[in-house]
Amino acid sequence: MPTAITKAFFVSAQKVRLSLLHLELHGLVWLVQTLSCDSSNVPSTSFTPHGDSDPMMLDPLVVGQWQRYTEAPPSVMLDADQLPTTHTFDHGNQGPGGDMLSSAMPELEVGPCGSPARPEESERMDELPFADFLRQIMTPTPFNGSRHVDINPFQPHSRDLLDFNGDQSLGIDLNGFAANLFMPDQLFLSSTARIDGDERPRATDGYTTPGNILRKSVHVGQQAFRDSIWLWTPALGDHAGTENANLSLSFDHNLLNDEGPETDLTQGQLSLPTRDRILSMVLGTCKDTSPSLIVTCFPSPELLTKLVNICLFDHLRGDSPWIHRATLNVNEEAPEFLAAMVSTGATICEASEIRKLGFAFQEAVRLALPDKFEADNRNTRELRLLQAYAMHLDVSLWSGDRRKMEIAESFALPLITMMRRSGSFRRNRQSQIVPRPEDDEAATDAKWRKWVEAESFKRLALYLFLRDTQTSMSLLDQPLISFAEITLDLPFSRELWMAGSSSEWKSVYLTTVGETQDRHPTFRHCLHDIGSIFRLKHIVDVQMTLAVILSSIWALIWQYRKLKEALTLHDKRVPHNNSLTVNSLHQESLHLMQHVSLNATEWQVDMNAPATLLRQLCLMHLHVSLEDVQLLAGKEGEEEARRVFPLLSEWTDSAESRQAIFHAGQVLRAAKQYSKRTLREASAVAVYQASLVLWAYAIPYKSAVLRNTAQATCPPSQSGSSHVQNGQSVRLDADDGPEVQRFLVLGKGSPCIRRWVEGDEAGPDQDVPLADPDAVMNAIAELLRKKNGGNERSTLPLIANLSKLMKSLGTAAAAVRKK
Repeated sequence: MPTAITKAFFVSAQKVRLSLLHLELHGLVWLVQTLSCDSSNVPSTSFTPHGDSDPMMLDPLVVGQWQRYTEAPPSVMLDADQLPTTHTFDHGNQGPGGDMLSSAMPELEVGPCGSPARPEESERMDELPFADFLRQIMTPTPFNGSRHVDINPFQPHSRDLLDFNGDQSLGIDLNGFAANLFMPDQLFLSSTARIDGDERPRATDGYTTPGNILRKSVHVGQQAFRDSIWLWTPALGDHAGTENANLSLSFDHNLLNDEGPETDLTQGQLSLPTRDRILSMVLGTCKDTSPSLIVTCFPSPELLTKLVNICLFDHLRGDSPWIHRATLNVNEEAPEFLAAMVSTGATICEASEIRKLGFAFQEAVRLALPDKFEADNRNTRELRLLQAYAMHLDVSLWSGDRRKMEIAESFALPLITMMRRSGSFRRNRQSQIVPRPEDDEAATDAKWRKWVEAESFKRLALYLFLRDTQTSMSLLDQPLISFAEITLDLPFSRELWMAGSSSEWKSVYLTTVGETQDRHPTFRHCLHDIGSIFRLKHIVDVQMTLAVILSSIWALIWQYRKLKEALTLHDKRVPHNNSLTVNSLHQESLHLMQHVSLNATEWQVDMNAPATLLRQLCLMHLHVSLEDVQLLAGKEGEEEARRVFPLLSEWTDSAESRQAIFHAGQVLRAAKQYSKRTLREASAVAVYQASLVLWAYAIPYKSAVLRNTAQATCPPSQSGSSHVQNGQSVRLDADDGPEVQRFLVLGKGSPCIRRWVEGDEAGPDQDVPLADPDAVMNAIAELLRKKNGGNERSTLPLIANLSKLMKSLGTAAAAVRKK
């Protein structure tokens, strides 16, 4: 037997290692020729790098690889009809003429005529392996209990959900195996450790996939996320001083002539001493950079004023403003606060040079604020410094730069802690500040400024809660602020907040609120009586209040998703404990969402686009696990993608999936209502998540086609595979009508979305069916791009990264569907 001969041969070879090296190498050649499928196609000279030269001249590295393999040979027994063919392996793994030695050498991507591939060519070549990655995960193979892989116990095991069973020992059948399958690099190095006694989970419905799939496909699947904003590995050269060179500009600020508001919102220009205070603060953070370079080309007061105006204009048109314009005096504010405003305004500009300046300012603010707090701890209660902290966190989190995003996520807690310790999340027990008709101008101005400070702290606290929810939904992380600790009153109306003077504030207050000392209801009260928000719509800021209420419901949805994930077992025979708790959270969240919508309709209050998008996004998360969807897309590699594929396949065949894609379509509908250059930050991530849900719904189509004939021939109502049925088109991003309800309840119709066409109403010819995931992802990426300028130069980094990731997933899905 070859196995016995090999074992005896290598025992003797180890005893006389030096003297029998020549014989050992000849034995290796004989062993490989014995293992090959067709020895006539693999000449013995192919195992030596020099043709007929002596085997003693073999490369030591190659010899070492074969020695490691022969010391612990695996015992493999698989039937030929289950084994992968040579076409399922990457052609780059096999040398010309089936040369097994060539397949052992490192792979190099080459272009035409043997030249190294350019980066863009490499990216295109990687699309097909990513499609292979998805296809390998999805393609079912009939399970046979007599087939298995018996791996050497000293080698690490792969905890693959769809791997073979390994409890039997049979012979060896090499038919159908590619030559490079026996290389140790391909067989073992990508495996992961398995804890003793840990059972391998089995796939549901008797489906499995080959254990040895394309390792390159797995790496390419992960690469799409490594190149995106979600994963980051620090490298040499990543530090705080890398952007200091961007603090200087060698050109005039005429690049900003077409940006920003037409009128001056700051009521004055930054003076030269104010500009010098900002410069001094910035220089204090530049430890390793020559100050002369920064000083000579530091932005002028005119440019800084322009950027502050852009920041203020963008802030005030948002749905949750917390910086009071009328009391802002740019020449009396802290330099850290002004630098944060400059950073915020610069990073949303179209010119890339200005955006670089903004990110450099943000880094300076991030380093200056801790020194400010440490120099005098009373500064932790200063409104402007806390607002500066919030602005620099926003710039970092939505920058599209993975380093900045991780830092922003890490340093969010100190700001929340300072606000919490100062009692900013609790209701103010002091008496209400109410203007009187008899108050003179000085008394009214004093009351107004005191009211503005209290309202600013309240709105900042509420914004931090909203921002925490956005971070949690975007990054799928645990929220840092509990809704239970928000005992604040509802914010006053936007009209009152935007009053430009003390006299205007007094007039609006007495007209809308009156002289009553009654306090607004708290958010806790509104959660139990949502109608109270709309009854006070002339007194309170309805849109900001709705956003806070919806954010509080997200906390319930997060608990539901995490609890369901913890209680989900792959073995359906094991009863689920606490399922009543999970169902209760689901029903309560759905009940609150419905109450918000019904009360808004009853009181004839139109929810603006951000509030509508937030509501639909919460409902989408209620019906699908975005964590599982991203794992299927390859975020954590092959093992996790295989684990979640059966779960998502089962989800796709359920009515819950149709609810999820409907709400994903409604997210897109709300996104189309955003004005130009406002669909960014958390809203852009929401659009990306909606695209992922639509993508995940379309992907299992290939798997559904390959199912057993009995199930595939069942009517849609029985098989549940409604997503592959043809019929009337059902627009998911349109009004809720009878055809939509027919699809949601009965699964009748073909779901689709409509491309967004700027300025014109898109017709039916612009409909994109979900059955074409490549076109769907490209349509959504185009929506993001057009809403943010429409050209590559003006596209923000976060938008560019999200668009690239969506297009990569769409291209991979299209390749899977075609094959």
